[in-house]
Amino acid sequence: RNIRSGWNNIFSVFHIAAADQDQAIVELAFQTTASIFDQYFSVIGDSFQDAVKCLSEFACNAAFPDTSMEAIRFIRRCANYVAEHPEQFAGDDNNQEAIWVKGWFPVLFELSCIINR
Repeated sequence: RNIRSGWNNIFSVFHIAAADQDQAIVELAFQTTASIFDQYFSVIGDSFQDAVKCLSEFACNAAFPDTSMEAIRFIRRCANYVAEHPEQFAGDDNNQEAIWVKGWFPVLFELSCIINR
């Protein structure tokens, strides 16, 4: 649960699995990613950008449109989280720029990647 530096590695592995063409691999990786989002989203912390990037890769896998649409829903959920919990991204000094850099930029950048692929 509280594996701060480990989240990056987990999302990197699932990012690779998301691009696979084997349905079983993609489905298992997405189910696990969804489970992480459901249970541990609030403790992901500094790995937020890696988490959104992972979802983006699932969304870009045209071989599995249902998974793709579900990944986009999770990205929308990430955007809602940034909007509802900006303090998670602002840091101790309530830095408004950090909210954009750590919260909104990853969401908007990955959405643009999905659109442009």
